[in-house]
Amino acid sequence: MVPLHHDLSIAVRHQFSDPQFTGWPHNQNMLFVQPQTQYMQQLVAVRLLIDDYQRERGPLKVVAGTHQYGRINESTLPQLRDQKGEQECTLFKGGAVIMRPLIVHSSSKAIQTNGRRVLHFLYAPGDLAEIIPFQFCI
Repeated sequence: MVPLHHDLSIAVRHQFSDPQFTGWPHNQNMLFVQPQTQYMQQLVAVRLLIDDYQRERGPLKVVAGTHQYGRINESTLPQLRDQKGEQECTLFKGGAVIMRPLIVHSSSKAIQTNGRRVLHFLYAPGDLAEIIPFQFCI
């Protein structure tokens, strides 16, 4: 189970000094940063499914349109979901989910625990890669 949230951090190669970038947490031996909303709104995430993403495996759930709100106080996310409703993204392996990282999303607890693997790619405009030293950049 992944609780209701929106993605605010991106993996970077090294820390740099810029007041528009904050946080700097480490997770799984990688450094992350939290850019201002203007940068996060330019990103697109593509999740390629290695396993089926069906209801019994706790698929991704999104609250449509919430990426347009920018950063949202975490305490208001459940109320926002209740007002707007959420959509379950059920797909078969080989499918793709294309989303903005700032969209409010979650996943329910998997009933069947033999897989919910995805490849997660983050796309950014080329000029953004000149500002942010992304951890993995092609």
